[in-house]
Amino acid sequence: MGKSAVAFIMVFLLVSCGGGGSSAPAPGAGNVSPYDGAYLDGGSAVEFSLSGSEAYRIILYNDSAATEALEESPVLYVDEAGNVKWTPETKLSDNRPYWWRWFVIAPDDIPRQEMLDSDLLLFRVKKKSAVSAISPRDGGSMDVNLLSSPRLAVFNFYTHDDAGVSIEYDFELYSDPEGTNLLESGQAIAQTGDEIYTAWTIPAPVPAPEATLDDTPVEGTGDSATAEPSGVTLVKDVTYYWRARAIVDGDDMGWMSMNSFTVKNVCDIQGSTTAEHVTEWTQVRECNNIIRTDTSNALGWPDAYGHVDQANPGWGFVSIDLSGILGVEIGRTVANWYGADIRIYEWISTEPIELFAGLSEIGPWRSLGIRWCGIFCDWDLGAAGMSYARFFRIKDRWSLDQTNACYETAGADIDAVIGLHSVANSNQCGG
Repeated sequence: MGKSAVAFIMVFLLVSCGGGGSSAPAPGAGNVSPYDGAYLDGGSAVEFSLSGSEAYRIILYNDSAATEALEESPVLYVDEAGNVKWTPETKLSDNRPYWWRWFVIAPDDIPRQEMLDSDLLLFRVKKKSAVSAISPRDGGSMDVNLLSSPRLAVFNFYTHDDAGVSIEYDFELYSDPEGTNLLESGQAIAQTGDEIYTAWTIPAPVPAPEATLDDTPVEGTGDSATAEPSGVTLVKDVTYYWRARAIVDGDDMGWMSMNSFTVKNVCDIQGSTTAEHVTEWTQVRECNNIIRTDTSNALGWPDAYGHVDQANPGWGFVSIDLSGILGVEIGRTVANWYGADIRIYEWISTEPIELFAGLSEIGPWRSLGIRWCGIFCDWDLGAAGMSYARFFRIKDRWSLDQTNACYETAGADIDAVIGLHSVANSNQCGG
């Protein structure tokens, strides 16, 4: 790393780095080499730390050529323990690379060109929800009508195409929360081209072949000549547990926490007729000027208020950005009936939005059409030939080719999502 004898460099996160292997330093462990290629959590602040005996300066760059400096530290002096630390004010975007280097500040009698410095170091910021459950969500349900091809899905780890990074996922399905009874697993599931998630289809049972005349164990192996059955059949009203992990360029990024779901007839689930859970918020560009980014403001009943102007847009809503996507789960499954079945309340401005309906957090999605919404706009499930739906996906339809402006209330400003007709009994969902 250049003239690295001068300083011993440590990169720490203010929150867990969530990585493994040699390319991601373990916070607080002292195992800080190599630093090149580290992955940091999206939505976190990064703290740079150097150990040595000199004064230093650190520069954070936007490009690999080090021509666009995002921020430069003041002169950093070592403390009594021989460390210097710096946390930049720059708000780092998720799902992209950054570069940085340190310089030793030379005394007045040494020319600047003789200053010692490091090589340019790379780190990547993961997606904010990297390798967390999208479908089924933790504590959620799986529609009994999807059991012919049940899928588990996680948010992708990193999708920025900057270096041909190899990303695969391992999935495990258990019958118990302790993870002692493994029902089925999938290994090396390649990250798909989908920007948002990667899914694994739980294999259906494969009957064991009939026993042969010679069904005694093979000597020295302990294996029977009769193969064990594989796959699993999920059962209605039973709760299952699952987890996943990312393998990035061969490095284990660690298992996510155990998640649970219950196979249900979703017409039996009693809840509010409003959106109760946000399943995803996807931005397709970097826009850090948006003021209202708390997606929970799209849940519950409409309650937005206080609009003055763009700089003072009010409260109680979320701006999903131009071409952005917001996914929600309604507390009580919506039924197709006469007229409109689902209503979306907007705030501030008229925006073109398209609404999709589905049976899980990852669809399959059917479009209910595009509307220019004012205070609210309505959709009919029958327009997509659906008798019921529990999950809805709102897509802002302003094209970034029309305008790429990034401002305080960019995109549709979603206040609430309300089911106008709810299922009355289990028979409406089948299963």
